[in-house]
Parts: sequence; structure tokens; C-alpha cells
Amino acid sequence: MIDAHRRHRRAGKRSLDRERPLAGTAGSESSAGQSSLGLAAQLCDSALTPAAEALREELRHRFRIALDDLDGVDREIILLRHFEQLSNSEAAQALGLSEAAAGMRHLRALRRLRAILGEVPSLC
Repeated sequence: MIDAHRRHRRAGKRSLDRERPLAGTAGSESSAGQSSLGLAAQLCDSALTPAAEALREELRHRFRIALDDLDGVDREIILLRHFEQLSNSEAAQALGLSEAAAGMRHLRALRRLRAILGEVPSLC
């Protein structure tokens, strides 16, 4: 048995001695699920398919049009809260409003934006 083991190790075939763990994984059983997820993440292509990219661009275009359709006050609060990532109190201070007024303005602006985006775009 020992001789067979030595021949196998010298043969240069697949060997446990030459195997290396994936980068960033520990050899414990608790990381077995994490290592398979890590391997899947390494193998997956993060780029969008052409169809998904076209859909994303269409949605981006519809959103820009919807933002342009909002009045200036609504557009301003949406941009401050979602694109500038300001809190309600920061947006209220920037607009010179109370926090309650800024919160209500934000809620109304979101409702108007949702209504615009809910409309089916014309084919013309």
C-alpha cells in the first residue's frame, strides 16, 4: 500500500499536495457554501446582456422624461433626496422648509412621478 501511495505521488497526476484553495476562502466547513458562492461570482459575467442594456437605457430615458415633466419644485426635492442623497432634514434646510413640509413635498413629488411613469408611453 505504501509503494502504491509513493508511485501515485511521483506520477505527477492530480494530487492533493498540488491543490490550492480559492483566493479569499478558508478551508473550514462553515465556508463551504461561501466558497461555492465565491466561485460562482468569479465565473459569472457581470456585464449586462444586450437586451438588458437596451431595457436599462429605455427605462433611464423614460425616467429622464418623467423628471422633465415634473414641475420645478417636485423635481428639486426628488433630485435632492435621491440623487444628492440628502436626508429629509438636509433637504428641508436646503429648500428653506420645515422638515414636515419637506417630507410632504417629497411624498407628493413621488406620487406625481409614479403617476407619470405609470402612463403608457405613446408609440409616436
